[in-house]
Amino acid sequence: MEYAYNDYCAAQLAKAMGDEENYQKWLARSHSWTNIWNPDVQNSGYSGFIWPKAADGSWMTDSRMQSPAAYQDSWSPYF
Repeated sequence: MEYAYNDYCAAQLAKAMGDEENYQKWLARSHSWTNIWNPDVQNSGYSGFIWPKAADGSWMTDSRMQSPAAYQDSWSPYF
């Protein structure tokens, strides 16, 4: 996700500088986050979440990955 956001920012900079070729290049790259969007994951009445993939490109099905709620605020101990 972070790289996709960075690519989007680079696209916006290229656009502001009038560089259409690089704008299109970086804008296309910024859509890479859709590769980790899993529309089949459901939680609390919502469908579709960013979801990890295995090395072979399949969706992770590890028991630890059954609920997005399991990772809610998982970053908080670091701040």
